[in-house]
Amino acid sequence: MLKALNKQNYNDFYIEYYVKDDLGNTAVKSMSVVDFNRRGISEKKYRDGRKKVTIELKNIEEKLKVTVHKIFYPETSIVEKWIVLKNERDIPVTVKRIDTLCLRIPESYSNLGYFKSGWGKEFTFVEEKLEGARVIEEKQGRSSETNHPWVIISEGKGKMLCFSIMWSGNWIFRIEKEEISPSKFYKITCGINPLKFYKILNPSESVESVHIVVGYASSSDIDDVSNQLIYCGRRFWYPRNKISRKLPVEWNHWWPYEDKEIDEQTFKRNTDIAKKLGVEVCVLDAGWFGPSDRNSSWVDYRGDWDKVNTNRFPSGIRKLSDYVHKKKMKFGLWCEIEAVGPKAKLNITHPEFIATKDGKSIGYICLGNPCASDWAFRTLNRIITEYNIDWIKLDFNISPGEGCNRTDHGHGKGDGLFAHYTAYYNLLERIRKKHPGILLENCSSGGLRIDLGIMKHLHNTYLSDPDMPVHSLQVFWGATTMLPPERCLHWMWSDAKSFQGLDLKRPGLKEYKFDYYVRISMLGHFGISHKLFEFPEWAKNRLKYHINLYKSKIRDFIRESKIYHLTDQPSRDGKGDRWCAFEYVIDEKSVPKNIKERPNIADTSGVSEISGIIFIFRLPHSTRRKTIKLKGLYPSKKYKLVWEDRNFAETNRTGRELMEKGIKISFLKEEQSAIIFLYKGK
Repeated sequence: MLKALNKQNYNDFYIEYYVKDDLGNTAVKSMSVVDFNRRGISEKKYRDGRKKVTIELKNIEEKLKVTVHKIFYPETSIVEKWIVLKNERDIPVTVKRIDTLCLRIPESYSNLGYFKSGWGKEFTFVEEKLEGARVIEEKQGRSSETNHPWVIISEGKGKMLCFSIMWSGNWIFRIEKEEISPSKFYKITCGINPLKFYKILNPSESVESVHIVVGYASSSDIDDVSNQLIYCGRRFWYPRNKISRKLPVEWNHWWPYEDKEIDEQTFKRNTDIAKKLGVEVCVLDAGWFGPSDRNSSWVDYRGDWDKVNTNRFPSGIRKLSDYVHKKKMKFGLWCEIEAVGPKAKLNITHPEFIATKDGKSIGYICLGNPCASDWAFRTLNRIITEYNIDWIKLDFNISPGEGCNRTDHGHGKGDGLFAHYTAYYNLLERIRKKHPGILLENCSSGGLRIDLGIMKHLHNTYLSDPDMPVHSLQVFWGATTMLPPERCLHWMWSDAKSFQGLDLKRPGLKEYKFDYYVRISMLGHFGISHKLFEFPEWAKNRLKYHINLYKSKIRDFIRESKIYHLTDQPSRDGKGDRWCAFEYVIDEKSVPKNIKERPNIADTSGVSEISGIIFIFRLPHSTRRKTIKLKGLYPSKKYKLVWEDRNFAETNRTGRELMEKGIKISFLKEEQSAIIFLYKGK
């Protein structure tokens, strides 16, 4: 099955287009791979193990050329595919639909899985039995506003296929029943969503389709596909630099203050405590720009990035950056470079930048306009340079729908959103080339624009605005089915103003519950958004302890390891699994050399370096007992389990025993957690 998929079916695609005749009439035509003659095929093998196959196809009668591109990634089943369509006529061709992939799979693949989304509802897993045609799509203009661009189709308890659309705008994934006697199939097509999309190709002009990734596993275990995506992302797709590899512990001001309650002195007071706790980067979120008015709203003045709110920050942003740097920490800043607020002067000074639909502003800068894209680059370059920034949080809080339909931007009426995202990717590349040391964070109303396409240009992504404990576990569980854990940034349960926040002064708050809240954020890129100087002393001590644990033993490990989901996904609505456990396992050949041995733990003589870390969380309304079965171990090897909180070790348990019989847990209270370090015997 796998060989058949790789060698044959990935070639197919589907396009719809039309050409006006001499009388101005149009008739939509459709074509797939069978309508073209093969004119050439080439293979290129890279030193890193990748193999790229390029197939040139031509239709002489229609004067269209399609080049199929496929990359096969080593040590995995992952294939990345896209096509380039070229108009070889001497008159324009209008393309209405471009399905990058057209694939037929046996009818036995009848189990569908995907993630629904929404603000505060990201990564809600849905399982369905396929019984007919099915469409999963995004049409709000952001890749994961209503659905995440990730789909699995499995064959009962057997084989699994995974599809991910590497695009930040509108996309579509269709499943249709098809019969080619005597066999029955499911026909899958996917690509850019054709809803109100069309692109005019002038003579000799080309268009590149969105990229699609397909993976395969011989089991129905999601981890068997997820770890392939994670491997390819780390090794081939995602950028990294010194700061992103370090995974610095972040403090961000946002949830306890938002924009109107943050100011220079408040930020400095938190910075002072952050330094003592071991935090390594302090990020100033929205609220720093716009008119010098204490009550101005960040939403209204997006776009006026040349103005600093000196009522809140009288010394300016560079002085604040210098203050943080003098404490040997990094400084970060929030910016929504794509957006324009209703009161921003940019609307008046550069009306030609504004994305509009039928003449009405949509609320963002159309980067499909080259002048607007150049302005965005100059603005970001100035902010980064002038304020000496190490980390920039790039947000996008607009639902652009089908996007801009102006015709004076360089794009047509039907491809404004396509042009915008293509230009946004190019903008991010320009910034990274100009400032290779800066960390670029992805955010879009939390997690409403998370996809493998945008992650090729950014260093990490914020998962969701709310950060209540069970919600955070749910979104991390979902995000790590497609992304490496170190790319997933989420804060510990915040002292939030806009949703139920963590009140550290509430009666009955136990230390073990505080630890539980902190450790959820430690699963990926560790972040905090609290009034640190109001922390009780005991909470400061516990947070400092966990920050040190994360820095000394955990972050270097999770950055290189496989991740296994040891329980089903928990759900914020009280459903799903009421225990949650993750296992990080690393091959002994790639254990990071700088992982320090834990001081004052149970004797680890006779064992080698850490080979695994297990996080276990008991959620509210859970059963008292739970058996956690591990994955990915060497069956015949013996392991030693060292519990972080109990000064207790289980010795001489084989990998087979840990995977088949598991670890029996009966001592954790609700909202209590455990961290277990796994050592493999010599």
